[in-house]
Amino acid sequence: MRGLQPISGIDSMEKNRSQTGFNLSNGPGKLTQTLGITSKQLNLASIFDSALTMKIQRSKIPRRIMSSPRIHVSKRGTWTDKQLRFYVSGNPYVSEMNKSNIDYKNYGWI
Repeated sequence: MRGLQPISGIDSMEKNRSQTGFNLSNGPGKLTQTLGITSKQLNLASIFDSALTMKIQRSKIPRRIMSSPRIHVSKRGTWTDKQLRFYVSGNPYVSEMNKSNIDYKNYGWI
């Protein structure tokens, strides 16, 4: 996971990052700062048996899921152009989202 659209705990997240708005958590470094993850002990840890957990609730349905090659990743031969980046089209919390493609009304959700 490389970005997050916050729905709760936003005040704490803004304090952790000293930021507000879409730049709060639209990238992996921003995401870890926003969530207060400072320890490298979670690096490569499984979300199934570590201190970091994820609760997935299907309360929103994306209008469209897009794929693209990963961004800001050094050349990896044939893997460089593989469609390994998946995101909700129009969501402003996605890193490198072109402003003209942002859905400011629904953020890409139905």
